[in-house]
Amino acid sequence: MQCCRSGLGREQDSPGFTASVRGQGCSYSYFFIIVLITAALVMSGCAQKRPPVTPLPVQYYETGDHPSASLLVLLPGIHDPIDEFETRGFIDAVHQTAHPCDLVSVDAHYGYYDAGTIVERLHNDVIMPAQQAGYSDIKLVGISLGGYGALLYANQHPSEVNTLVLLAPWLGDEELIDSITAADGLEHWWPDDRNNDRSLQEIWLQLKKRSSSSGDFPELYLGYGSADKFRQAHALLAGTLPDDHVFTITGGHNWASWEQLWKQMLGEHILCADY
Repeated sequence: MQCCRSGLGREQDSPGFTASVRGQGCSYSYFFIIVLITAALVMSGCAQKRPPVTPLPVQYYETGDHPSASLLVLLPGIHDPIDEFETRGFIDAVHQTAHPCDLVSVDAHYGYYDAGTIVERLHNDVIMPAQQAGYSDIKLVGISLGGYGALLYANQHPSEVNTLVLLAPWLGDEELIDSITAADGLEHWWPDDRNNDRSLQEIWLQLKKRSSSSGDFPELYLGYGSADKFRQAHALLAGTLPDDHVFTITGGHNWASWEQLWKQMLGEHILCADY
């Protein structure tokens, strides 16, 4: 029986869940966050949690024709298996272009976020080996929870990757997103000490800083569906980005929408930089 998705994964018939995920160095909010996520997993029938392992399992997909300067690091949604990107045609779509590049799918499931080790494992097991292998253009591609993971990594290691490509990223719970909206956008928003989403507040603060000044934070591209359940947060982020860095389609929080967005981004030549 296939496990259904909670609010951090693809859409389902039951009510969506938008709780916080434990961030790096945020042990003071650990109990609050883990209780909410565990409750959601139980309610959705997904009570079994995969334990993290070391090193982080990965699957490489090389072009084979010539050495690639670019590497796309693929971070999945909360319950997606390591081969989901391949199953959904993401790998073939890249390799069938005139200028393909290498990809690596990472088994970055929820257990690593729960353990607070997602950034450490990405750095030690994926990014550093990629740099040592000679990749000069490393892009983090994150879907849903994977988008949150990409932002977590960029917050701690902004100079280690060149670009973030976020498809329908999870960017926080309703309380946090409403607080930014009520402030009339990110430009006027400041964190609320009463909110437990410290790692997410730090992400939004970094995005705010990035929108007002040029720093070493990676270039950022965003794609999402107009009916995505996280579209309020996506619209806030989109407002801080250049128009040509935002891709929208008619669709929801599901792979059908992400497949369309992937093809659009490939058509704009933002994924592989080998030409």
